Amino acid sequence: MFSNDDVLKEYLIENGNQYSDSVKEKIKAYLGGRKAVLGISSEQPKFKAVQLANWFRVNNYFARQFDYNVDPITQMQVVKLLYFAYGRFLVKSKKRLFSSPILHLQYGPVVEEVHQQFRGMVVLDPDKPDKQAFEDYNLVSSDAEINDLLQKIDEDYSDYTASGLSRIIHRAGSPWSMTEKGKPIKDQLIFDQFTKTEE
Repeated sequence: MFSNDDVLKEYLIENGNQYSDSVKEKIKAYLGGRKAVLGISSEQPKFKAVQLANWFRVNNYFARQFDYNVDPITQMQVVKLLYFAYGRFLVKSKKRLFSSPILHLQYGPVVEEVHQQFRGMVVLDPDKPDKQAFEDYNLVSSDAEINDLLQKIDEDYSDYTASGLSRIIHRAGSPWSMTEKGKPIKDQLIFDQFTKTEE
């Protein structure tokens, strides 16, 4: 329809009033060489962040039953794994995996709801997780899409220590590094990072 960007720019100037602000912003983003602003679905997430954290806790417990070299999972590992899962899900579906904000804290992105739930705990389950964790594990496991996502994250990162995961996330130019301390990390930053397949 448009032979080049100059024609599109001229068209927008002359006919911009007939388009929504959202459409105009996307065109301006294209013309400016920027990525279009992420349009997130308003659909409510299927699970809370704590339920997904509980999936990782129970999954770790099962792994420890079969391999005595597997260490109990830490709070820091769980929030990092949730961050990776959130980013992959956001890119794939344009939906939030959970509604809890992901904050920039000193040691990396922290899922606020999970941080509040397990405040003061380093190792989450030195022994067996509680009954609620198992109930959440079963509930999350019954959703094939989310279960597959979490399994893949676990396969890719279960061998990393918390500090190893932090090194991945703390790279210059990462969403965490581009966010003010204590503030929520914007979905657009996470989307842009994970679109580049750089976790």
